[in-house]
Amino acid sequence: DAMHPCDPTCCYRAELKADKNMARLLLVGGVIAAVAAIILATSGPPSEQELLRDWSAVLPPWPAYYAVMGMAGALDWLRNMLVPPPLRMIEHSFVFSRSQMTHVLAAFDIPDQLVKGPQTAAELATAVGVRSEAALWRVLRLAVKQGLLAGATDSAGVTRFRNNRLSATLRRDHPNSVRDFILIQGQEIQPAWGGLVAALRSGRVPFQEVHPEQQGDFWDYLQAKPEVEKLFSQSMASMDALGLHSMLADFTWGRFSRFIDVGGAHGSLLAALMRAHPSAAGVLFDLPQVVNEAKSVWQRRHQALLPRTEFAGGSFFDPETVPEALGRGDVFILRTILHDWSNEKATEILHSVRKAMGSSNATLAVMEVVPQEDLKESYEGRLYMDVQMLVVCNGRERTQREWDTLFAATGFKRVGLHPTRGTLVVVEAVPI
Repeated sequence: DAMHPCDPTCCYRAELKADKNMARLLLVGGVIAAVAAIILATSGPPSEQELLRDWSAVLPPWPAYYAVMGMAGALDWLRNMLVPPPLRMIEHSFVFSRSQMTHVLAAFDIPDQLVKGPQTAAELATAVGVRSEAALWRVLRLAVKQGLLAGATDSAGVTRFRNNRLSATLRRDHPNSVRDFILIQGQEIQPAWGGLVAALRSGRVPFQEVHPEQQGDFWDYLQAKPEVEKLFSQSMASMDALGLHSMLADFTWGRFSRFIDVGGAHGSLLAALMRAHPSAAGVLFDLPQVVNEAKSVWQRRHQALLPRTEFAGGSFFDPETVPEALGRGDVFILRTILHDWSNEKATEILHSVRKAMGSSNATLAVMEVVPQEDLKESYEGRLYMDVQMLVVCNGRERTQREWDTLFAATGFKRVGLHPTRGTLVVVEAVPI
């Protein structure tokens, strides 16, 4: 006979089955942790070549990419199951310390200083201008525990710190350096999160809550502070570089003869596209002061591409300044641009691009984070980016359905949604 759901024997069997599943998960997690510990214990400090490895250069096959993402999610879920809820909640409240630790390492250029070799807290304090050796030692001890730095204490009790694979990405000479991104996060973005509670009550943008003296939005703030705007552009360039290989490989750029990079900052994506496609021309479009900075960057780094490149200063809110399409082979690229803006402002931008296309049948390639509908998103990072856009500039990450609505209101039709082996998706649209 079938057992009644309230039968205690039935409940016992269900609990036993759940316990067995948990035991299997614990076994798998334990094996993975043990293997990782053995590898780390026997591998020794990484070489200089390993520290400066280009992590974005080698793309895993799609099955491996999905497998790794799934395993990471499963391990995170397992850890959440093992830690009691009150302790998990307290841990969440301390997450800010990790971002502050990365900011300290970048702000004092500690990873660059450690290129000279392992150093004590006293040596580092003298070199980077920290007054209290004892305070720096305590900070660096936490950084080591968090995996942000490496260190070892010798038989005489002297602790020396050195770079590991993580801290090396804060070096200026790292091919995937995220130093500028960490600096702009620590100096300008993270403080804005402190205004989230007040903003939810007031209806204002959190960034404006912590900058009540500022007239206008985040972009007006950048224009008023050229040094911050320069750092922001550099940070966006570093993010471009980090995902370049996946962006180049996972979308068919070869069918285009002219790339128009709208809001392209210093043009790192455009330069990579033009190198990969030697017969294509390029247009870098951004605010006039940003384009002037970009020209000097290209003179230093991309001089061979200059004969094929046009620089245009203007605003994507002013359709008269957006470079016009020349033909069907043109593609207008908006990489992480529209998520900076509300639907109203994003509509204005798309209207400007649509007008620039005219009757050319050019293509629109929007490169953004595209979360799943409702509560189906499995990757926390996409949702974090969505709220970060809310915090900084009242922007948003959009789902497929939201993109379709936005395109329909601005004279476009979505014809493709192309995932990359990174965080971004290429949303392809054509004029109608």
